[in-house]
Amino acid sequence: MNVNLFTKNIITLDEIDSTNSYAEKIISKNKPPEGTIILAKKQNKGRGLDKNKWESEDYKNLIFSIIIYPTFLKIYDQFLITIFISLAIKDFLQELIPEEKVSIKWPNDIYVHNKKICGILIQNASLGENLNQSIVGVGININQEHFISDAPNPISLKNISNQNYDLNFLIAPLSEHLQKRYLEIQDIKQLENIKNEYLNNLYKINTPSKFIVENNEKTGIIKGIDEFGRLEIRFDNQTEAFDLKEVKFVIKGI
Repeated sequence: MNVNLFTKNIITLDEIDSTNSYAEKIISKNKPPEGTIILAKKQNKGRGLDKNKWESEDYKNLIFSIIIYPTFLKIYDQFLITIFISLAIKDFLQELIPEEKVSIKWPNDIYVHNKKICGILIQNASLGENLNQSIVGVGININQEHFISDAPNPISLKNISNQNYDLNFLIAPLSEHLQKRYLEIQDIKQLENIKNEYLNNLYKINTPSKFIVENNEKTGIIKGIDEFGRLEIRFDNQTEAFDLKEVKFVIKGI
């Protein structure tokens, strides 16, 4: 039986600027064991994608970073880190709110219906042709009821279920889902299945949706992702692949 990597070394901090920044510091000083989780009760400078900030009310949410050493992955396969973490968080949340529609908004935001419940920031480093380390920062909205930033569509578990959750009791089930999905991306026999699961759980997959491309609003249909993790969208009769900054979802009626 595999020992769960993600329960071996959990560092809990009362207050920190950023869990990803803290992870960078401890890696540079003394390489911690794989699966180390840095968990913050209060984060002052949470980092989002492209210099965005992550809003999180103190002591209300799960804010953490994970350190892994996926040296088994080639650089061109690094999107598997996105697949692993996205599916693990999606599974974890779906277990808590089984009646709700939980999906993955490409590449790695987690949505409940049309609202964002989780943001993920992945920092990969390579050595030669392979990945050397990954720091995966995660913010999951749990007990926060009101959001004051200009984020357009946040939601929390409490908003959905009207329940309070004990954050301490969420770590064990979360770790189980992390372990399961991390092992899957290490098993070549599982790769096709896990890639298909990611696709099947993509937000708006195979549904006509609006996007901003080169400052123009266009209607297209998400058809999948290519071998590099780029989003494939069909516009009229042509399918195009987009990197992260090349396309933006238009989410209305939220």
